[in-house]
Amino acid sequence: MNNSAKAAPVRLAKTDFPVWHFPLSRPHTGPLLGNSSTGLMLWGEGSVLKLTFGSTTLWDHDGGAEWREGQSYGAIRRALEAKDEAAIKSIFPPTAKTPQLLPVGRLELTLPEGLALDTARLDTRAAFVEVRTRGRAGRLSNPSFRIVLDRATGAVAVALPAGLKPAVRAVPAWENPIAREQLEGRGFAPPTVEPDGFAQPLPHDPAVGLAFVRAPRALFAAVGREPCVEFIDMPEKLKGKYQYHTEAEMGKLRAAGCDVPFRPLEDAVRDYVETHLSRF
Repeated sequence: MNNSAKAAPVRLAKTDFPVWHFPLSRPHTGPLLGNSSTGLMLWGEGSVLKLTFGSTTLWDHDGGAEWREGQSYGAIRRALEAKDEAAIKSIFPPTAKTPQLLPVGRLELTLPEGLALDTARLDTRAAFVEVRTRGRAGRLSNPSFRIVLDRATGAVAVALPAGLKPAVRAVPAWENPIAREQLEGRGFAPPTVEPDGFAQPLPHDPAVGLAFVRAPRALFAAVGREPCVEFIDMPEKLKGKYQYHTEAEMGKLRAAGCDVPFRPLEDAVRDYVETHLSRF
């Protein structure tokens, strides 16, 4: 066997899109989605799909050093050109801590019994991943679903077919032994885990969190800092004047001859995710 032989490169036609075959046992082995700040890695095996989140905006700002005299362009250039390692270390003395980009965590979607992950196809034109499964679960046979990352907000939407309701669990990076050791070394406390997400407190910054919400035929998730919300009581002069309840009665519309049926919420959510969200 000739070990020096090189594998033939994979060539994709203009109409083809890259396809990954499960199992994908590590985060970096599957398709990626992202915008300028949020990244999503898709991987998993068996019946468990894993969505690992990362964000360039989530930093622990503990540590570091102030810019000081002597750290000039000229001094740095002279040290680099002379390959003077001692001079570089004197210009940038080591500090006990430096600001660090934070690991976030992931969502785990467990498919119903009878279904297993098959393939993941990245549509590079519309910017979504289509996950195909194999098997049967109730009335479902080989169902597929799409995953979209909104380019403006970084929020993630999973459009599910009717009847497919995977179990969802939010897993903080803290559960990884290597990440936990690093976080503990920087003075982090354990995260608070809730049924719909988690919050990771930071020593000197607002908490970092991953949260998700279910809709009838969709799942939405996002990462970010702990929100700072201030509630203000209704001013006395506005009490009794504010419209607290709004309801549209359709009787007059129907009596006028409009018999157009209204779209069910489940169908509207799926149409928004697949037709509109994936195009922006």
